[in-house]
Amino acid sequence: MPPAAFIVYEKTGQWARCLRRRLAGRAIDVHEVRNVQACRELLSDAPKSIVAIEMAGDTLRVGRAIDQILLLGTEFPGMKWVVLADREAQACEPMLRELGAVHLIASTRHIGEVADIVAKHLQNTQTVLSTSLADRLWKKIPWTNHD
Repeated sequence: MPPAAFIVYEKTGQWARCLRRRLAGRAIDVHEVRNVQACRELLSDAPKSIVAIEMAGDTLRVGRAIDQILLLGTEFPGMKWVVLADREAQACEPMLRELGAVHLIASTRHIGEVADIVAKHLQNTQTVLSTSLADRLWKKIPWTNHD
């Protein structure tokens, strides 16, 4: 498995279906998991992954999801995460962003935003891995003659 993957952690499969449709043609696999242990196993193989986590239901369920993603973030500091929320969890957006969420959506109508973030993250991860630090630094200096 590459060092970064796209993991959707949800109970129903609704978000993953929408994301697969939106990512069709971009050669991005959607790894769907239903529990924190399965998510942890995938992150062990691909620690720089981006995880889309569903946060829905009552306050207790949302609180458990927050605890789980923060624990995973501690174990895998290279991981990024986005929130797939229901209307109630959307009210927690400022707190979730403060805790490290890259983005939050509360409707499948905005699934394209998540798809774009995922594609960019995976592309950036591959670019960083395929180029040496010296090459990346040379590209950032203001002059063009690198010889």
